[in-house]
Amino acid sequence: MRSFSVAIAAALIVFWCSAGSAVGQTVSPVLYAWGSGTVAIDGAGTVDITCRGFMIVDNATDVYTEGSDWYSLDLENGKKLYVSVKGNALLSGNTMDVLCGGASITVNARCNGVVTLTGAGYYVRGLRVGFWDAEGVAVEVGIQ
Repeated sequence: MRSFSVAIAAALIVFWCSAGSAVGQTVSPVLYAWGSGTVAIDGAGTVDITCRGFMIVDNATDVYTEGSDWYSLDLENGKKLYVSVKGNALLSGNTMDVLCGGASITVNARCNGVVTLTGAGYYVRGLRVGFWDAEGVAVEVGIQ
């Protein structure tokens, strides 16, 4: 229990330092999430993601996987499937439609839109810390 509390406190400190805390300052839209299950991203911006599993990405999303072990396959619907045992990817775009599923997922989303988390894990958005489970939770990410 103590290590979990330390992890949440560390995540809050990292977020607070990276986003800035001055009154009236524009805060960058940031969501941090850790866990296993699925992560669906519908929005615009940049997302760093690590996953042992799969990722399905629309053709409007730029995917940078250099130095990682993602294997890709073009799907018939114009999307691309990525599969990895432990892959890191940087995603960006003005209209991202991404589904990632697997274990050991970490997400650092700097975007405007909705990130839906399903499975088991926790997330930090601003000063809000939450848990996600099998029922899922949709987190709005955007400029505050």
